[in-house]
Amino acid sequence: MLRIGVLIAWAIALLTMPASAAETKAPAKFLTFGDAPTFTSDGNCNFALSDDKRAFDFACNSIEASVDGGKLPDSAAQRSKTKSKAAPIATATYSFALPVANGQSVKIPFILSGFVLTTKGAKASLLFRVNGADTLVAFPEGTDREFVRTINYRAKGVAEVRVTIFVLAERPSADAASAAFINVNKVDVETAPQKPNS
Repeated sequence: MLRIGVLIAWAIALLTMPASAAETKAPAKFLTFGDAPTFTSDGNCNFALSDDKRAFDFACNSIEASVDGGKLPDSAAQRSKTKSKAAPIATATYSFALPVANGQSVKIPFILSGFVLTTKGAKASLLFRVNGADTLVAFPEGTDREFVRTINYRAKGVAEVRVTIFVLAERPSADAASAAFINVNKVDVETAPQKPNS
């Protein structure tokens, strides 16, 4: 008799429980990326997608700009994949487009890795553009180091990411000893769960 009473009490409690408490919490939705880019401006860049499609990376040797008056300093020369220009300005650009699923409300961290060198009077710049949103990173004279820069992209209703990376190296024309070098050799992305019902 006691067991029947307990069962009746449990059933009543379940029936009167608010719907929000009785429902199972909605699983988090994950933003995922397409199997391959729908566009890339350089077929020699290597695209790798994780098994769960929540992360990818690009490795590329061509996103590089380099100028000097006759000799590129060793720290840059050993990293250079292209011939340095005996000019005051050099640029390089790389673009790709990649489909996105579950992009109702996204925060995508793009992690850019590279190296930059600027002697006295020289400068370098990196422009990162994703779906029309621009981030400019300027490197002053006297820079000689590797860099890692995280650029967070936030948006709603995203069906693809269209990315352009632009690098610029510049130096004074009259200074034969000046040099500038910048490259971006890798782009890494790993997404977090999106908010339920977002």
